[in-house]
Amino acid sequence: MRLIAPTQDSAWPLALQAPSLRSSDADTMDRAALRRWISIAAHRNPNTLRSYSGEVSRFWCFLHLVHAASPHRLQETLLRDATEADVAAYESILLGKAPERIWCQLYAEASLLEFCGLKRQPFVQRHASEDGVTLFTPIALKPASVNQALNILHALYAFWMVPDAQSRQSYVGANPVRRLKRATVRAQRQTGRLFPQDALHAMMLVCDEMDGAAKTQADKMMAARRRWLLCLLFGLWARRAEIASLQMKDFFFDGKGWRVRLLRKGNREQELPVAGWIMDALMSYRASMGISGFPGPQEDRPALLALRSSQEDSGHLDPSTLYRDVVAVARQAAQRVRESSLLEALSVWQREHTAKALEALSPHWFRHTAASMAIESGALSLENASRVLGHSSSVVTAAMYYHPDDKRVADGLQKMGAMMQAQPA
Repeated sequence: MRLIAPTQDSAWPLALQAPSLRSSDADTMDRAALRRWISIAAHRNPNTLRSYSGEVSRFWCFLHLVHAASPHRLQETLLRDATEADVAAYESILLGKAPERIWCQLYAEASLLEFCGLKRQPFVQRHASEDGVTLFTPIALKPASVNQALNILHALYAFWMVPDAQSRQSYVGANPVRRLKRATVRAQRQTGRLFPQDALHAMMLVCDEMDGAAKTQADKMMAARRRWLLCLLFGLWARRAEIASLQMKDFFFDGKGWRVRLLRKGNREQELPVAGWIMDALMSYRASMGISGFPGPQEDRPALLALRSSQEDSGHLDPSTLYRDVVAVARQAAQRVRESSLLEALSVWQREHTAKALEALSPHWFRHTAASMAIESGALSLENASRVLGHSSSVVTAAMYYHPDDKRVADGLQKMGAMMQAQPA
């Protein structure tokens, strides 16, 4: 089982990394409180740990930016003293809805980024116009990503509201996120994360065109990686962090067929059979990258290779890079579909529906779409689909991915269209 040592994770804020992890007389109150939370979060899945650290770092950076000159806010307790107004403003900024006049105030200097454990600007981008004027543009997140950020902050403050076992005191008296956190029912969100099969075809065609138009070896490698990435997402139904952590040796032959070893949530390892078309795609990807033969049992190179060795110290793609690859292909496919240069046989409304789905698509959509297609088409039973998804129960799978009534209604209404046709006299 592959484990990541959380105490040395570079994603954690500089103020919390070793040797600062050891308590000292100079500890700030926020830092000590965060350390207690980390001691609990460190036992979770490393991908969850990464998400938690990133969101806390971003909120911490936000508080430093907006309260840097405030005489009523102590820098040592910015997190403790956060208010509902702070969280509401933070939500607006993440959505890209902050007033233009304050964009320049949301640009973080390198020292603050390092202190908070951030690798890039979280809120705005800075660039120069043609006349030399410095411009700032917001970095807007999708509503689902903003909701996830608020959920993580809600968990942090809920933890801080529980009295410490030794001091018998809680760090905060109220949760500033509680009333602002969106109440969402997970099962109701899944139908919004489905894309039509035409969208998948369009993305694969774009990858083929990228390969054919490639002028450099780097371009060809990028096209090959993106094609392989689409196959992995659609064929394994795995989360992007699970895909990003895959190694070549995780694909192995057990004497009967090919299998893959996935590291699921909670550091739970799962083995699943691999379809022949996925192995064909893997062999094509390996050949394009100059790697011969089948994956070996000791081959610890990533299943998705970074194009530059400096991109990741371990050679693994960061899940955010994987996200950007998928979005880039989807956006390009959307443009080509709208231009009618792809999937010419589609009707006008089908073309617009496909393009809109491609514009909104993210890697997680593959998990929902593939599972729903497999269940509703009868390609997999509900129980087997639940196993591939890594769910603890098929009841969970049915609630989120099985929509038989919707399909029957749509088919019935489609058949009723014949009743509108004029009958021959």
